[in-house]
Amino acid sequence: MSIHDLWEQLTPIEEVGMTEESSRIGIRFYALESLAKNNQTLSLSADLTKVVALLSQWSTTHALHKLHALNPSPSQQPWYFEWILVDNATMQELNNHGRGQDKPTDVLSFPTLENAVHGDDHADCVTATPVESVLPESLMNAMRQQGGPLGSVIVSLDYAQEAVQHSAQVLDRYILERFIHGSLHNMGQHHATQDDYQRVLALQQDFFHRYTRLYPL
Repeated sequence: MSIHDLWEQLTPIEEVGMTEESSRIGIRFYALESLAKNNQTLSLSADLTKVVALLSQWSTTHALHKLHALNPSPSQQPWYFEWILVDNATMQELNNHGRGQDKPTDVLSFPTLENAVHGDDHADCVTATPVESVLPESLMNAMRQQGGPLGSVIVSLDYAQEAVQHSAQVLDRYILERFIHGSLHNMGQHHATQDDYQRVLALQQDFFHRYTRLYPL
């Protein structure tokens, strides 16, 4: 299954930060139809307004070069992520198609601004064979003027539930961490080396330090 095939199976859940002029980043949240009314889906949906508010503010304080290079004005359409919640079976098909790994994983990211798919198994990020062509210059010019999609981040709910079963982690936090981690990839932050990984981890930890301080779990 490709990312394009996946769209036929998705249900829109929530759209946050797409119309407010003060928003720099928005989120369009989708889930498999079978997960649309799942309690975890609804819980995550309820948190999106808080996530978008902090993400929009926080992204301006870091050298997230994909955003700064394109730099839309606050009055234009914001950049936005497509966050997608799936099950293990769907994630395994996507992982096999995109990375040649026939197994489920926690998170996959499909950047709009690059021609690669990134996937994570815990600390490792793998850049796979390109899955789509580089965006045409005409579209890049339009995005510079208007904002637009930063790409899709896909998280497996089954994988997350299994991961936290024998740990002290909170499921909501685990899922949100994966979405933020994938979103960092879609903003150009990758970790091919250990030093790069520590840098990306520091960005992720900084976001959650601020998030937890504002919205304690």
